[in-house]
Amino acid sequence: MRKCNRCRQVKLLSAFHKNHWQCKECRSITEKERPRRTPAQREQDRARQNHRRKENPEKNRAQALAWNRKHPQLVRDRSKQWAKENRDRRRTLWQKAEANRRARKKDQFVENVDRHIVYEMHGGMCGICKQFIVGKFHVDHVIPLSKGGLHSYANTQPAHPDCNQRKSATIIDG
Repeated sequence: MRKCNRCRQVKLLSAFHKNHWQCKECRSITEKERPRRTPAQREQDRARQNHRRKENPEKNRAQALAWNRKHPQLVRDRSKQWAKENRDRRRTLWQKAEANRRARKKDQFVENVDRHIVYEMHGGMCGICKQFIVGKFHVDHVIPLSKGGLHSYANTQPAHPDCNQRKSATIIDG
């Protein structure tokens, strides 16, 4: 038996939430009476949280890692869901990472090369067959990484997938 701090009635313990001194009935009334935060206040809270995160990146990272270790299945599920919803973004990130990995593996200079900038630099024209590219394209290394070429804007050109695969790891003169 416990006495409610609000209605002052003595009730069974089952009428109370754990570690609360108001009965469930009074607690729900109190919750409804509590003033809600305005959108401006919520925005201030978010800004304060973001500032704290930026001020303590190591602590934030440690908390994120701890949470990820505690919820591995949820992390996997969210990752799969993101990949399903963002196929194009995932493909772009994978292509960038793969190009960087290949260049680092050959101990070459690695510049952050954006495939769309390469396409625009060459006016959308295939660097191998000199025809305009419509649709999918590869970023071809003029001097292949395997032959000592750099992963940079100066050594890349857009190419049709067929042209690039036919060229393989050869250097085309001209």
